[in-house]
Amino acid sequence: MLFAIGETFPLIGVIPKGEGTTLNYTADGSLFMAIKWSNISSKEKREVKNGVIQFRYIQEDDNILMLMKLGTLPPMEFPFDPTIYTKKGVEFKVRSNILSIYAIEHTNHKLVSMRAIGLHQNFLNNFCNIWEQNVKNKKFTNDYKYWLDKLFCSFTTNELWSKGIPIDWK
Repeated sequence: MLFAIGETFPLIGVIPKGEGTTLNYTADGSLFMAIKWSNISSKEKREVKNGVIQFRYIQEDDNILMLMKLGTLPPMEFPFDPTIYTKKGVEFKVRSNILSIYAIEHTNHKLVSMRAIGLHQNFLNNFCNIWEQNVKNKKFTNDYKYWLDKLFCSFTTNELWSKGIPIDWK
């Protein structure tokens, strides 16, 4: 697949249709984050490409919400339900420590900025162990949606960021 700035994002069919931020999994065992906004500014493009990255997460039992901050941009939420892949017959097994981050213009699906980072094994283990438990839980999708709705109704993204547990990705 060709990932080129100014070209249509090649995985547009695997990410949700609306604007927003998502964490995604590919069948080759890698993870990527999609930031799909309308009218992405030059500053936002620069921050995706070069901004200092910080991660935090909110966890309650086997529910986990990843949060990320890129440079001076406000924090972003990255919900993730690994069961959507296994329900499609895709084995869920993270095999790569590379996390790709893509900024996609929502209005035309063009890739406007991208970056790849290497995640420390402790970072991956922290999330993968929980996600592997999620895959075994038949009720996970409904429980997770309920938990997320409760979080998003109770807290702003900035408040979630303040409550989040910092995690070093290096």
